[in-house]
Amino acid sequence: MEKDQLEKLFNSKVDRRGSNCEKYDFYHESYSVEQGDYLPLWVADMDFPSPPCVVDALKERLDHPVLGYSGTSESYFQSIINWYEKRYNVQINKNWIINIPSMIQALNVLIHTFSNPCDKVVIMPPVYPAFASVVEDTGRELLLNELMHTPTGYIINFNNLEEHFKNGAKILIFCNPQNPTGRVFTEDELMKLSKLCTRYDVLVISDEAHADIVYEGHQHIPLFSISPESLHQTITLTSPGKTFNLSGLGCGNVIIGDEKLKETFLQTANRIHLNQGNIFGLLALEVAYTKADQWHQYLLEYLSENIKLLTKLLKDNLPKAHMHKPEGTYLAWICFKEYGLSHHQLEEFIFKKTRVLLSSGKFFGSCGDQFMRINLATPRSNIHEAITRISSTLC
Repeated sequence: MEKDQLEKLFNSKVDRRGSNCEKYDFYHESYSVEQGDYLPLWVADMDFPSPPCVVDALKERLDHPVLGYSGTSESYFQSIINWYEKRYNVQINKNWIINIPSMIQALNVLIHTFSNPCDKVVIMPPVYPAFASVVEDTGRELLLNELMHTPTGYIINFNNLEEHFKNGAKILIFCNPQNPTGRVFTEDELMKLSKLCTRYDVLVISDEAHADIVYEGHQHIPLFSISPESLHQTITLTSPGKTFNLSGLGCGNVIIGDEKLKETFLQTANRIHLNQGNIFGLLALEVAYTKADQWHQYLLEYLSENIKLLTKLLKDNLPKAHMHKPEGTYLAWICFKEYGLSHHQLEEFIFKKTRVLLSSGKFFGSCGDQFMRINLATPRSNIHEAITRISSTLC
């Protein structure tokens, strides 16, 4: 596609209402409001059309009238291997890749497989809320290693993390690029993390769902590739869902470079038939990784401009609201503390009065008090409208 065609595609407002879209059709259940002229910028999927090459491939597959069970082809595995080499300069083995229908389902299975009830599992708030719920729902003890909020951004509290490891933590659930703060952790940070986990024999489950949405000046490094030891201490969860707006197709992968860990996981996964592929998800992943480079590159350019726009709009219209520029993801984490509202008041004001639906910071942990997460994977006109609505009444 030509650049002007891509620009038109990304700027177009696709009406998602009536498509059983969680963001637009079911927000009233999450926010306890009636359907109305709300602007939903909460669920972490995109308002952009998925890559046309993927949509066309799915349409072509539907011309075949039989939609039975589907296997995982050699070309599927090769598309992932090529993607890792091209994007991260990392070589992976086909045998490390296990297809899964859902990263959160896989996380649940991993917790069951590699820990026992009452074992200690560490997460790093503010972080994706499902991490805490999976740990608690499986009967494990949840330990919080809160990221430290500094004037230049969020950093890992390694001293506190080591204390948790000394006290017997078995698993760390790690998120990189980080949701919701937008951090992309550096090589030095990842190396320090890897050494700690190796020293205390802590298994890392690394959620790298946003790995391909990283901005200029930053580089995503798969944690398993940071050192030979990390390869044997890390299980990676990945998916094309965030990158190519394919989350509804239920397709992801677990990458396990350690043979013993892989076989242990497969015993559980096979017992519950976790790795039965979705015929459309498998196809979409392969096409996206092999044919959607141009779409992906334009996505990064468009999102970069959206970040610049939000930065300017906050400075000009909401000067007491602050955010650190995201290094990755299409999410921005905004602090409203200087407005002097309690978190409940902030929610009431933004959700009910301005009718802009952001993700409440408290969903990501208590350290999200007076924060909101905004989804920037939307046409620029929606970002303009959201800040206009909020700033028109928030003084």
